[in-house]
Amino acid sequence: MDAEGAAAPVAPTCSHLDLIKLRHGWLLAPVALVALSIAVLQVRRDALRTILDRIEEGAGRPRLKLPIFSEAMVAAAFHLLRQFLPLDNHCLARSIAISRMLRRFGHHATLVIGVQLPIAAHCWVQCEDWLMADRVDRIAAFEPILAR
Repeated sequence: MDAEGAAAPVAPTCSHLDLIKLRHGWLLAPVALVALSIAVLQVRRDALRTILDRIEEGAGRPRLKLPIFSEAMVAAAFHLLRQFLPLDNHCLARSIAISRMLRRFGHHATLVIGVQLPIAAHCWVQCEDWLMADRVDRIAAFEPILAR
């Protein structure tokens, strides 16, 4: 259980980054860029609880009934953006944007925040046991404290 009382996320066993084909990312890259820009502004402006509540509100009403855009395509779009934008220090904004896109496309995404001692934090998105924008070894050292 995390601080919010939700069940802990499933431990990830694989990553879309290991199977990514960048050509699949071009179609969604402009949408991903807009989503990321909005998320960066919200992280700077709003409280984390407010942002997470908005994500939860939008989770119940996907914009597309069928997942036309796969999880892999969303992961590829954000990986493609990483080639051009320095996103390494923006894991929260990136994870918010990925989570929103996946949920709008009808996927069940979990945004996870983890901590590592002495003091480090990281945020990632997973769909069941699949990581969207991180590799398994990158997040293995982090203990999840919040999953939504």
